Amino acid sequence: MTAALPAMRVRVWTRPVRIAHWSIAAIVIFNLFEESRDDLHRWAGYVAATAVALRLFYGLIYRSGPARLSWPSPRGMLSHWREIRTGRVTRTAGHNPFGTAMAVVLWSLVLLLALSGWISQTDRFWGEDWPLDLHAWLADALLVCVIVHLTGGILTSILERQNLIFSMITGSKYVDASLGPPSEPKSETHSERRSALRREIE
Repeated sequence: MTAALPAMRVRVWTRPVRIAHWSIAAIVIFNLFEESRDDLHRWAGYVAATAVALRLFYGLIYRSGPARLSWPSPRGMLSHWREIRTGRVTRTAGHNPFGTAMAVVLWSLVLLLALSGWISQTDRFWGEDWPLDLHAWLADALLVCVIVHLTGGILTSILERQNLIFSMITGSKYVDASLGPPSEPKSETHSERRSALRREIE
């Protein structure tokens, strides 16, 4: 049995997060199938690694809401696994524990691929087989993780009864009412300020 229909739709993914996400995704897909190992392949990898580094930096300085950098906990992952087994999952603002863990793995693989690709081009390791072998192994691991990530996104969308992939385009998703909206700074409109002032006067 899937969860009940969500109570509210809120904005959870900021524009920098969405730009970083789809930029990294596009470059990763391009480089996974473009194996010429020429300058375009190498520099595309460096751009992807730079995007990951900027996303991590953004997550560190953005201290509120789902955009902040967080790490999965074993307890949270176990709790989410139990929810999956019952067919009733909590619609959280941001990634669920498995999604958070996969994001960390994907970011790490992109950075390691850029590093191993750079090492293979240095004079010290030029002609060595192990940097290229490591690079190929990391690329295969990244491909597997991308497939798992997409599969998990589709299955979670079914459980939550919402399109999570589309949510990364619009920035909005449904969140259970009991959790409340994500704690992100929000500017008040003129009417909201006027209503708040009226309440204070009353």
